[in-house]
Amino acid sequence: MIKDEQLAYCRICSNQKVDFEKGILCGLTNRVADFEGECISFEENPRLATEWAQKLYFEDLENRRAGFGMRLFHSIFDGIASIIILFGIGWLTYKISPSVLENINIIQAYVIYYLFLIAYYTILETLTGKTLAKMLTQSSVVKLNGEKPGFDAILVRSLCRFIPFEAFTFLNAETSGWHDSLSHTMVVRD
Repeated sequence: MIKDEQLAYCRICSNQKVDFEKGILCGLTNRVADFEGECISFEENPRLATEWAQKLYFEDLENRRAGFGMRLFHSIFDGIASIIILFGIGWLTYKISPSVLENINIIQAYVIYYLFLIAYYTILETLTGKTLAKMLTQSSVVKLNGEKPGFDAILVRSLCRFIPFEAFTFLNAETSGWHDSLSHTMVVRD
């Protein structure tokens, strides 16, 4: 039995004690784990087991966090997809009722586009946790604890995308973008 397998028991055992020089010791024998197969003194501590499971879960979640390249792909692909979808909607609208689009000026067109983008991100991420690009890369938006975010967090996330220069907040590899940090969400690989 290797040391990591032994420590998997010791980390959640009620009999453990921590020595800052030697690590986790058995509180009954004052020795480092040396058992084979099973420890006859093992008593699971539910609190320690829960804490350890949470630690492993959050480490796994952090290891699955989408990197800069994937996030850049999401931004570019979703930008192009949203333009194509909006163009299709505009074309259908024009075919059904041409007069609707005849008097739209450039400012109105931008307002329509930005409202559409907010709707695109909010609807898709609220319903599925994914945009079209995230579906391709098999990744999703989750809260920092790994749960599915609610409508309010996704709406904040969508609105934050329009903060001037928000895209530049991804340039530091150690941080997430503002639309992640302000909505307390992150993108992870499924």
